[in-house]
Amino acid sequence: MPHGINSINISAFQYFCSSKFSLRERTKSIKDCRQRPQIPTWQIYEGTLLSHLFRKQSFLQMDQLLRLPEIRKFLGSDRDMIASDTEIERVLGLISEDELRSLNYQVYGCAKTKGLLKLKDPLLNGLRVAIIDGTCLKIFNAVVCEFLSDPPLFLDYEFIANRGKELPGARKLIKKITKRLGKKWVDLILYDGLYVAQGNINQCLRCGIDVLIKTDEVGLNIIEDAEGIFNHWSDFKETVSYETGLDEERLVSYEIWSTSGFRLNGVGQTFKVARVKEKHLKTGAETIFWVITTKESLTGKQMRELAHRRWSIENNGFKELNDQVHSKRIWTHDEKVWQELFWIQMMAVNLMGLFVEWVEQSEGKLSRSTRNEQSMLLLVSLIRAVAQGQTIFN
Repeated sequence: MPHGINSINISAFQYFCSSKFSLRERTKSIKDCRQRPQIPTWQIYEGTLLSHLFRKQSFLQMDQLLRLPEIRKFLGSDRDMIASDTEIERVLGLISEDELRSLNYQVYGCAKTKGLLKLKDPLLNGLRVAIIDGTCLKIFNAVVCEFLSDPPLFLDYEFIANRGKELPGARKLIKKITKRLGKKWVDLILYDGLYVAQGNINQCLRCGIDVLIKTDEVGLNIIEDAEGIFNHWSDFKETVSYETGLDEERLVSYEIWSTSGFRLNGVGQTFKVARVKEKHLKTGAETIFWVITTKESLTGKQMRELAHRRWSIENNGFKELNDQVHSKRIWTHDEKVWQELFWIQMMAVNLMGLFVEWVEQSEGKLSRSTRNEQSMLLLVSLIRAVAQGQTIFN
């Protein structure tokens, strides 16, 4: 494999998808419920995935890409076009959601086995962490689970009727994931303040999973109890941990007060609570937030870091998803098609992130490049590879 930034090429990507995930073999197993189809479903799936890797913004742009002779040859099609925009949309609506979900889980399982899903921060000490949060995708809402790693990976999502159904949607999502992966599939799930709810917390605990919640809500009884102790922490030095430090990456200094043994109504397990005060080094602005967790072995510094990492699903998840595959655009008004398409969009982002991580593990840190530049490198190298008769995911 070529060294440096040139390793971001279609041949390396093809080898990665084949050797790590056997992706062509897996996509060919997608069932086709049409009678005498002229275009294989797997070819439409791969064409759609390829279009997302190349950052296309609509079914029409996808149609135009798949008409290019280089793309058609690369995907092994003898037709004048892979499929029209209307045909792509129609066929996606016929694919079983469970099959698309299973494909993503297979990629997750292979990536985990091959050491591509690790948190590199030594402070977090090998913790297996997931994040659950809600998002709006124009014509439908979803609760999404991200496996927190470097890079992060979208694991699963649950459709919800509206944002007011986020808590029950999250419980359905946890149930689905646990059914597939078993109990204790992660050590810890990160939530925002909305999830200070006994039903969601107890469900995680029954699955052998701890929770950590970042909140700014000072009116909670558990927070009021902790604040009373922290305000007089010098009287409780035997039980209250006080830590200070400098976070050069975020340009803040911080103070952390933490202690254990707090109760939340309706939850049998006790909690550890931390109050985090941060001061921005440039502006002098101060912020305070609270962290509560059932994993009482965590230190105050670990709780603070995990509270910041909860934003990974926003900053490295939803934003990356929209930047790469334009998930915030209205691709279709057919809700079912849109939900099926979302699985392929998540797969495209997952594969791109894992591919770059694999290249860096093999060769060291790549020269600085954006995902847009990396997508362009894949496209240019694909066109160059056509003469060699290559087909994607062989």
